[in-house]
Amino acid sequence: MEQKQANKYGKFLGSKLFRFFVSRQLGDNQIKNLDNIYETFFKNSESPTFVEIGANDGRRVSNSIRLTFKNWRGFLVEPVPAIAEKAAHNFRYFDNVTIHNTAIGEPGRSTLRIHLADLLSTARPELFREYQGISWAKGMISRETIEVPCITLDKFLTEQKIAPNFELLIIDVEGFEAQVLKGFQINVWRPQMIIIELSDIHPELKSLQKEHARLYLQVTKGDYIVIYKDLINTVFVRKELYLRQCVNDSKGS
Repeated sequence: MEQKQANKYGKFLGSKLFRFFVSRQLGDNQIKNLDNIYETFFKNSESPTFVEIGANDGRRVSNSIRLTFKNWRGFLVEPVPAIAEKAAHNFRYFDNVTIHNTAIGEPGRSTLRIHLADLLSTARPELFREYQGISWAKGMISRETIEVPCITLDKFLTEQKIAPNFELLIIDVEGFEAQVLKGFQINVWRPQMIIIELSDIHPELKSLQKEHARLYLQVTKGDYIVIYKDLINTVFVRKELYLRQCVNDSKGS
């Protein structure tokens, strides 16, 4: 009994120290001033939830890593098994974060073939070919492909018992964004904020510009407005949340 308690205490102490040292090494988010954006819109959320599709190892160029050290519940979805294992290792002491090794795609697809390229691993052949001609991408390219299981985002959210109106959805899937959204009923789940990697205005990524421009218009055609955009990231917020947190707050100040 004493040994069991000692092991439990050791694990607790180890997790606290691990989280402390990791938190001290965190760099900037991929999006500039993202911490301020989260604070503005979610400062009053009691038990917020984020879902990240294409999470990589959960730490590199992440838009969710800082949330894992707060009171957020996180679901990190990564299709490449070796990278998902790294994510599981990185978050082994985080009770509020779960790792899910699966691809997310359109209805009717059960598997997905991925071209491995580290952070740039992609299921879009045309984007993979484009990466081969870009200086900052060449070093990550490999000739290896893998086939992984694939489900829709609707199915994933249902299986994980995530309630509609959850706070944050992040989609970073290297060109597979349209396919992810085809399996996602946005009007049913209505996440309060959506961050999507879109290359519609990127000067070097031409192959998906028109497709991503259509996705931009598709999301804004509904209940969402854009509060931030750069060359690769677009942050959408539900109009009612924007009115409540920004317009109404301004009137009261």
